[in-house]
Amino acid sequence: MRLLTLSIAISLAAATSAQPTLTQATNGFTIGQSYALNYSPYALPGLTGPDQVWDFSALAVDSSTFIQWVDPATTTSGALFPVASIAEEWNVVSFSDQDATGLYVHGSDEQGTVVALSDTRRALAWPFTYTNTWTDDYAGTYSVAGFDVTRTGTYNGEADAYGTLQMPWGSVEDALRIHITAAQSDESLFATITQDIDSYQWFVAGEPWPVLEVVSTTITSPLGPIETSYTLWMNDAVTGIGAPRPSPVTLTARLLPSGTGYAFSRAVSGVLLDDAGRTVRTLGRAMVLELDGLAPGLYLLRADDGATVRLVR
Repeated sequence: MRLLTLSIAISLAAATSAQPTLTQATNGFTIGQSYALNYSPYALPGLTGPDQVWDFSALAVDSSTFIQWVDPATTTSGALFPVASIAEEWNVVSFSDQDATGLYVHGSDEQGTVVALSDTRRALAWPFTYTNTWTDDYAGTYSVAGFDVTRTGTYNGEADAYGTLQMPWGSVEDALRIHITAAQSDESLFATITQDIDSYQWFVAGEPWPVLEVVSTTITSPLGPIETSYTLWMNDAVTGIGAPRPSPVTLTARLLPSGTGYAFSRAVSGVLLDDAGRTVRTLGRAMVLELDGLAPGLYLLRADDGATVRLVR
């Protein structure tokens, strides 16, 4: 599904772009933020340098996913990472803290396998602008079926270009492209598994998550190499304004006495997603949501203002 290559037309910008700078103030993560993301076939990353125009307007959606940032205390493994101030919930849960110099990952819960880093991974550097770089080694341990595994790795970032990013929903000015390369090794008594990542990520001031990234990974194990490549991009349009998004108003849900639905702490508009990220209900300023007719399981209510709350059917 992600083995096709999309031809990207690259042209020089008609007007000079401003050189963007990312900082914690403009690009730091906030509890309650969330994004709907689309997957597409791998697309060529295009040229390096200033004042580029990257045309990704023809991206076709393969599938969609959802990512959010929550209080670590609300997660299953949050107590194991007392220094973490924010948790990223996606296909794995990552635990991090952040300051004016960057975002630092303390570990992760990889679908039940908890990896604690004794040497944190610097996932982003701030302030960061064109030609800036960073390199960070990280290390940690975890256990699988009673066997100890040692993880080591090196993470590199380089801001190699900036310019205008053309997306299916419109254009984004002053986008900074960061080229990420990473090499990771998980070594145990019985096997060593390595992972090499090559990723180009386009950021704008005001959006902590990249608007677009194109990724190639190779995982090598005793069974041989597995190669994966894809494009991941924001479903919703962004403007690239240089200010952080306001924090959403707190949203809580209380189970109705009937046990068939929930009452909310305020009127909410948004969507109800199942555990696969699919929209199953749409809300318009609702104070109550009935879950009758839905399959038993976990659901996520994502409000239009960015607030989220988990529900159980």
